[in-house]
Amino acid sequence: MSKILCVDDDKDILELLTFILLGAGFEVTTLANPKEAVSSAAKLKPDLILLDVMMSELSGYDVCALLRKQPETLEVPVIFLTALNQHSDKMKALSLGAVEFISKPFEKDRLVSVIRYHLAQKLKWEATPAAKPHAGNTRSITAFRQALLVPGGPGELNPEAVKKMSHADVYMVLGQLNFSGTAAAKTIAGFLKLPFISIINPDTIRLDVFQAKFARANNLVAIVDDEKGLLVVMTNPFDFELTEALKQLIQEPYSLAVSDPDSIANLYHFGQDSGGEAETKVEGLSMKPEEVGDSNEKRVALSQAEESSVKYMTAKLIESAIQGRASDIHIEPKEIFTSIRFRIDGDLREFTKLKKDSAVKMLTRLKVLGAMDIAERRRPQDGAFVASMGERRFTLRLATTATNYGESMVVRLIEPNAKPKTLSELGMDKTQVETMAQLSAKNQSMIIIAGPTGSGKTTTVYSFLSSMDSKKRSLVSVEDPIEYRIPNANQQQVNEKAGATFEALLKSSVRQDPDILFMGEIRDKVSAQTALDFASTGHLTISTIHTSNATTAVFRLERLGVTRAQIAYTMLAVVSQRLIKRLCLKCRVMKPADEEILHIFSRLNSPAPRQTGHPVGCIACNNTGYNGREAVYEILIMTPEVSEMIRLGDTIQNIRESLRRSNVTLITDAALAKVTEGITSFRDAYEKVLAEDLGEEPSAEPEDKILFTPPETGPAALSDGIRAEEPVYIGARKPARGPLQTEKPKKILVVDDDPDILILAKKIIAAAGYDVTAVKDGIEAIMQLSVQKFDLVLSDIDMPNLDGLRLLEILRQKNITTDVVFLTAPNKNDAAEERGLALGALDYIRKPVKKEILLLRLKNIFAKKG
Repeated sequence: MSKILCVDDDKDILELLTFILLGAGFEVTTLANPKEAVSSAAKLKPDLILLDVMMSELSGYDVCALLRKQPETLEVPVIFLTALNQHSDKMKALSLGAVEFISKPFEKDRLVSVIRYHLAQKLKWEATPAAKPHAGNTRSITAFRQALLVPGGPGELNPEAVKKMSHADVYMVLGQLNFSGTAAAKTIAGFLKLPFISIINPDTIRLDVFQAKFARANNLVAIVDDEKGLLVVMTNPFDFELTEALKQLIQEPYSLAVSDPDSIANLYHFGQDSGGEAETKVEGLSMKPEEVGDSNEKRVALSQAEESSVKYMTAKLIESAIQGRASDIHIEPKEIFTSIRFRIDGDLREFTKLKKDSAVKMLTRLKVLGAMDIAERRRPQDGAFVASMGERRFTLRLATTATNYGESMVVRLIEPNAKPKTLSELGMDKTQVETMAQLSAKNQSMIIIAGPTGSGKTTTVYSFLSSMDSKKRSLVSVEDPIEYRIPNANQQQVNEKAGATFEALLKSSVRQDPDILFMGEIRDKVSAQTALDFASTGHLTISTIHTSNATTAVFRLERLGVTRAQIAYTMLAVVSQRLIKRLCLKCRVMKPADEEILHIFSRLNSPAPRQTGHPVGCIACNNTGYNGREAVYEILIMTPEVSEMIRLGDTIQNIRESLRRSNVTLITDAALAKVTEGITSFRDAYEKVLAEDLGEEPSAEPEDKILFTPPETGPAALSDGIRAEEPVYIGARKPARGPLQTEKPKKILVVDDDPDILILAKKIIAAAGYDVTAVKDGIEAIMQLSVQKFDLVLSDIDMPNLDGLRLLEILRQKNITTDVVFLTAPNKNDAAEERGLALGALDYIRKPVKKEILLLRLKNIFAKKG
């Protein structure tokens, strides 16, 4: 008969437990004084201990810690039976070696079932042979060595150590190759194609899978994943002996996953800290919270945010973002879970998923750090705090908003004291760098850095400003917010709450006797006019503006109320830029340029490359094929010719053609040069830069098609090509015509990101006699329109990469006159439809649409077109 020791200072609970357990056939001993539990347990030698947590003289956690210190009770299973159910409680139980954490009130049958299960597990563990020194999987570790030692790979830093590396010292050797613990674990997981778990959510931990001593010794933890089921998270899957032992010990389906050693080790000691420190540290990362108010709701949220497990998960999230080179963290609540994504090299990548309550606590923790109102969840808020990692210091800017499923947050990571890169390192060619040096020496006029959101304008501006001599010249800035520190500059930050508005600071800056004024962004008529006024009074003004290229910046200023004469008179230069992804030099593959690439180069009058680079993926680039980004630039200098064209109101296309004739490096030329050099892939250059600059492919067919040949008999065609009127034949058969030259089928381009819609539309429309091409987004549509002529584009609106409205806008900018009909959802709002029609959409067809109606609509469209 198994002996159960129950420790609880509530006598009613002890009586209830005695009744339940005796009825289940167990021998029961109860203790109401927790101080007696340790000595009594050593004498009784129970098979299992039920332990309350909240007791008056000594907590259950303290009792458990003492039990683990004496050999008689070191391996006795302990089940916590308590009313507590927070993250920190579960982590504390894990750290003390408990096998289960049952919340009160409990169900009788479940309690008995759990006790029987752990008694059986205890017998199984006792029957397990003593662990032998672990042997590694020689085959896997050999292949891993080879992967590290590829030419240009990380193993080149210390090839001898890599060649001798065994499974036991894999982390030590990777550390010698400058891998952090997280990066090493992620590399191992990627090589073995196992999931990498960066943040272990306490909600998902299963205490009942492993004996505490075994789990600690082997740095293991078992968690439950909603999609993959039971996951055994380990640090070293090369340990073949351990992975084989798991197959014998775990009697249910499971999968392996990898996490870094510190992440798992921290789980076993986090519950033992005092919790009194306000500062959180994870692998060198430190963060300090701001003060918050003391309302009751805030105190409740704050107590949850201050749990050690929440602090740990938040710190681990930020550490992972920094190590992964993320520029932004997106915390996005969904219907069932909360998605956390990182923006790396311009693309959002899913990092992990959390249960919604865990994510709310993490978001609250971030709001505490950012000095935001933690009780306000409906109104958008902004905040900021500082985090340090080693010698690096980061400013994290927070922005929240309310969504259907709860509060979401975007965290922007900025390293304000980072050494600015040179313009050459950012991507400018030698001629462009020299041009920028000449511009920096000017004493008046205006320089604008143009580009869409997220194109790296701020980085270019800071690099440009840092290259100026601000010791001899006074540099004043107005920014919202200050992102980077500029030596010797007087930087001012907008603070709406304090009355330091953008307009107020601009007016104040004029009185600060500056030589150079940097205003963060031209955003409206006031800032545009102020910048031009300042530039026209003998000062050098630098700012940014959101446009697609250098010439469109001029017309953007015109829409903000600046006259063309003012622009021509005060503008010195416009620098336009886009960001493209840099191919990983360790694994890129050079292949001969295909016909599509050669065709695009030919259309842009650029020498075709023999080879172009393609992404592959390796350890060095985390299997993405890319490693960082760099910019492509064009610099529009306001020469007398360009200024005159602007003043006279010439078109964007004519201005750009004039620049091309003058051998100015346009942004398309810069992108093609980087494709030729193998710096970026053609696909990325096309999506980011080339697609917008390509016009429609000229038609090879004549505009006026001759549908019928002249009759073999009868009047001949007139010499000018106009056929004579045919005679009317009465009472006789009409003379036979020559061979009928039938009209080619109408060509329709279908654009939709739903593969089912594409298949169905192509099948239905093609069956009606049309020539159909189907593509999945706007980028592919532009590529098709650049190489062949279509009679109609049938496009969805909501698509990734490039939506339907933006597609139509680009087509019209490039004088591509192909008619566009939107095939879109029934709940699309009127504003979107109005915008589409304003851009020139021919019609809207609502989904779902019947086959017959769709074909009739198409027939009517072509009939109206003539």
